[in-house]
Amino acid sequence: MRTVKNVPNIWDAFNATMASIPQNVSCRRLDGDHDALAKTVRYIARELGQKKLIPLSKTFIQSATAMAFYAGDGIVVKVIPRDYLGQPDVFMHLPALTQETIKTDDNEFVIKTYPYIPPGKVNRNDIEHMRKTLQKYGLNFDKGDDQAKNVHRLPNKDRTMIGIDSSMFTDDSRLNRQNVPDKLVNDWHDFIHTLYPIYAEVEKTGQIPKQHDGTNFKMVSIHDKKSESLTFEA
Repeated sequence: MRTVKNVPNIWDAFNATMASIPQNVSCRRLDGDHDALAKTVRYIARELGQKKLIPLSKTFIQSATAMAFYAGDGIVVKVIPRDYLGQPDVFMHLPALTQETIKTDDNEFVIKTYPYIPPGKVNRNDIEHMRKTLQKYGLNFDKGDDQAKNVHRLPNKDRTMIGIDSSMFTDDSRLNRQNVPDKLVNDWHDFIHTLYPIYAEVEKTGQIPKQHDGTNFKMVSIHDKKSESLTFEA
């Protein structure tokens, strides 16, 4: 279990990420738009109540577009340029807990929060297996998204694979498009909400828990341990 002794304040976390991966799209745009940077940091610190962050995006290979941070207590904060954000995938995708848009004259960013999923062991065969599941419904990975770094495993019985980007799948014109059945969409919703009770909590309160003196900055999964026996069949 990874832990960090000295957790950076939010400004240090942003500055460190922008310095380490200046070619990242979010970093490059924020560096050139101080108004957007100030609004983004202010929203995360004041409205979300997350004043200390551990950078998760440290190399361009890891993250070419978004900036990701660990906020403690099993919560991740991501910053994504609006024009790189497609429609959320309806299954095999982790929905956001919260979402907010930050606008300036020159840029538009979306700030999303998610439960933390520890990186899982995913290989090429696993990716191809996931592709076959997607193709059953006329879908495929977006170009370049069929990479192990973009897929993690949920902590349930069969270690279901899941895309960690906001929109990773697209219609495949070579296939006979079939809409993802409503039942499958509903089953996925129920599966995720059962595995991660925080979704129901956020739906009631409208916000994620704010950091406090006892916030745990160890990288932990906040899934319901009693739900580890769940399976999902697509």
